[in-house]
Amino acid sequence: MVSVREGSERPVADALVVCDSLARDHPFSIATILGSTGAQTRTARTGVDGTARLEFVRERSVRLTVVAPGRGPGVLFLGEPGESQVWDWRRLEGPSASADAGGASEGIWVRVEGAP
Repeated sequence: MVSVREGSERPVADALVVCDSLARDHPFSIATILGSTGAQTRTARTGVDGTARLEFVRERSVRLTVVAPGRGPGVLFLGEPGESQVWDWRRLEGPSASADAGGASEGIWVRVEGAP
């Protein structure tokens, strides 16, 4: 599950969340031959509670791109193989982390946690 919020407490509804995982192909593996180790892209939108459910391969590094309404994309790179699959709140880098048209902003923050 991916949670998106603005500042410390405001959930962001209707944000587009894109999760890209890297390919981990090995030329002699059965998984590669069967096509199950290639790169994957998953997308979802956050609900009113600011959460979106995405499936991705946990053993791979991922790039999360979040586009909150009225903002440009923000990007976050997460995880190395063997790392914890729960990441604490992290601020996005890019236009989503900057002030919106209305003035100052605390930025867009993202947390990834395992499904219950």
